[in-house]
Amino acid sequence: MGGKMNRIFTITIILVVSGLLIPISIPQAHAGEGDFIVVDSVGVLLRMTPNGATSIIDVINPNLGTPRYVTIDSAGDFIVTSSSNLFRITTDGELSIIANISSQGIAIDADGNYITVKGNSLVKITPAGEVSNIVTGGLGNPKDVVVDSFGDFILTGTNGNLRKVTPMGEVSTIAGFDDGLIRLFGVEIDSDGDFIVINTTGELQKVTPSGTVTTIANIDISSGATIDVAIDSNGDFIVPQIGGKIIKVTPTGEISTIIQSGFDSIWSIAIEPKNQIVTEEGDFIVVDNSGNLLHVKQSGAVETIAKNLANPFDVAIDSAGDFIVTGNLGELLKVTADGDVSTIANNGLGFPSGVVIDSDGDFILASSGSVLRVTPNGIVSTIASSGLGTLNDIVIDSSGDFIVTDLSGKLLRITPDGDVSTIAINLGNPAGVAIDSNGDFIVIDANGRLLKVSPDGTVTTIKNPFGNVFGIAIDSNGDYIITSLHGFLFRVPPNAPSSGIAINLEDPLSVAIVPPKQSIKDVGGSSAKSYLNKPTFGLSHATHQILVENGFTVNGNSFSITDNWHTDFEKQTIHVGESNTFSAKSYAPFGLHRMEFMFGIPEVGKAHESEAVVEVWLNRNGAIENIVLNQKDHLIDSESLSAQAEMTECTKNSIEKNCNLVSIFVSFNEAPLEEVFALQGVDFTRRNHITYLNEGLLVQGESLNLSKTDLFASGDKGVGLVELTLIDKRNNIWVDDSGNKYNKNSFGTFFKTTTNHLERDDPLVKVLTRQNSNFSKIISYEQSRAIHVFNGTTIQSEIPDSFAYVFPKTNERISDEMKSQMIEQEKIAKQLLKESTLQARW
Repeated sequence: MGGKMNRIFTITIILVVSGLLIPISIPQAHAGEGDFIVVDSVGVLLRMTPNGATSIIDVINPNLGTPRYVTIDSAGDFIVTSSSNLFRITTDGELSIIANISSQGIAIDADGNYITVKGNSLVKITPAGEVSNIVTGGLGNPKDVVVDSFGDFILTGTNGNLRKVTPMGEVSTIAGFDDGLIRLFGVEIDSDGDFIVINTTGELQKVTPSGTVTTIANIDISSGATIDVAIDSNGDFIVPQIGGKIIKVTPTGEISTIIQSGFDSIWSIAIEPKNQIVTEEGDFIVVDNSGNLLHVKQSGAVETIAKNLANPFDVAIDSAGDFIVTGNLGELLKVTADGDVSTIANNGLGFPSGVVIDSDGDFILASSGSVLRVTPNGIVSTIASSGLGTLNDIVIDSSGDFIVTDLSGKLLRITPDGDVSTIAINLGNPAGVAIDSNGDFIVIDANGRLLKVSPDGTVTTIKNPFGNVFGIAIDSNGDYIITSLHGFLFRVPPNAPSSGIAINLEDPLSVAIVPPKQSIKDVGGSSAKSYLNKPTFGLSHATHQILVENGFTVNGNSFSITDNWHTDFEKQTIHVGESNTFSAKSYAPFGLHRMEFMFGIPEVGKAHESEAVVEVWLNRNGAIENIVLNQKDHLIDSESLSAQAEMTECTKNSIEKNCNLVSIFVSFNEAPLEEVFALQGVDFTRRNHITYLNEGLLVQGESLNLSKTDLFASGDKGVGLVELTLIDKRNNIWVDDSGNKYNKNSFGTFFKTTTNHLERDDPLVKVLTRQNSNFSKIISYEQSRAIHVFNGTTIQSEIPDSFAYVFPKTNERISDEMKSQMIEQEKIAKQLLKESTLQARW
């Protein structure tokens, strides 16, 4: 049963420890979250759970080198350094050599390259095994390395120095021997961006980026030296000892032994992160009869989000990407993407089955014989209860009414005011219900029928029978996604054979489909810390509390930012040429690193196409380090750009820190082409979030960017030079004195986009070229011929005055002398263009 069965194999190896042959029989490694991955100098790669259960991942052939340090890459594989090779070892124990290199500490940069220390050098190794030196020599015998949020490399050295090396190879010392750091080995970075270092004498110390050193704890090393450190999801420091102990040290310095492994010569440790659940548009979220909340990818791969839920029955997805689950024992639960479970309400719900979320963000429950409303803060009220039977599933139609299945065989409509009416009867044993793109209700009967019910109550059978089916949803293609209590999740296209999506599920009950614009949830931390997933400009993902009030200001007018996707407000007028002020508060638990103000966005979701972006960069103390202006055109006067920042409280009596108020002062040279405006905050862990302020900005005043002019030689005979003025630089549109429009290509050549129009006032021609005749092609033929020869002597002498045209008229014939003058004028014009830039600066 279950989407994926864990198979446990037992292997027996012989270890030589202190001259003794010790047979060990332990289960082989399995996937885990928060487990300790340990390598010892004998060559064994181990998994240890926090409660001490130990299993072997791999035993490395001694001929391949003595293992030293271990880390975990983004794929979950273990990267191990040794005295001879850099290895990759999968969770199944498959070993491959990345590079033949003797090295110590290992880290992985943002591009997936391996950064390691070799002798007295810092080395970069690509995933393909290409080796290059970042720094050669002068590093003081480095041992371990970690990559900080800026992409710099932090190195410990046995000479007592903690150094920083940039990707360009620039070396600087953060802290040295005089600060009490001796023979440094392991290094990690905590959530505040401080460096946690351990030395062989058991000193666990914290070093700030500015070099301030404090001692967290002194570990007793009678059981062996300490040469590595890791940080778990709770922020505790995990330190292995060569003698086989695993020590936990809290940030306040409390020391405890959590594992006494029996393995000697433990050298390095890494901690497996929690599995990252990334839901994408169109994926499926399933609850089953065994208490599991599952993420089923479109490929059919199954991931477990949460286990041991109390009789879950239905699931919906809220606007924050969290999963709302009904528990048939009387609970309404919220489950985050990292599996943290919290209770929204557990009193007065009866036995809730179906759940749906209305436009106000309230949860509407089909429960026993009632339809209930539950607010996000847990307040329960009854919408309807009179005359209702055992309700099962619920959806909301386009009018805002609730459509409910009643196990007595009815499909009911219930208005938000509680009025109940019957849409259809005799449906058998209706379980799930969904609404298709035509507004019809698609009902799954627990006896196996798939039914369509029109709003007027007409019932037709789509397919029959399926067997023991229960839940239904409709995807963006109009296919029916159905759960079967036989363990299947399958797809039923309206006019094609059914196909399976996932099998071996444990009695799946309900399915929801991840909607468009679903956010990717970074996993980690407990429910109380789920707000750490991303910086926010307004509403907490965890508590729905408004963290930032009056979070955005334009020229002194303040507006509350009430969610993390978009906030509508009346267009705020700013004036060209004047100093305009923009301010925003941003809450970032790990410290705000950058605030971006984005002007002129084509539409929501395309902030990367904004016309101008002002970036205000802050250091860890909240002071401004740099201001960057990126713009596609001269919208903003760079000399007028300035900024300021200060720390402020997000909410009254807030216990949180790192709420920043960032302001910019800027002059606009002209209006942004698009009026959608956005704010982006990025914290020091590179988490970011964009809030779109959809109504944007209204810019008044004439552009201060002077119009560009240009000269070119007309292709029409007798015209000579034409002067053009740029009237729309974003679309590169130029116009001449006659109103004709031109474009300028990348080679600097102009071409006319205004269509030449001919109209001949001649009765005979009108007859021959009328549209209902068979001679319509004559129109285009005459126009084309006239365009090319219009200025010819013959044609000009023969056409009557009644032939009106928009071409420049030539009142006299072009003589050889005139041609020479035109050529000379063109030479002069080209020289002027070469010597003078006609692009005015404001």
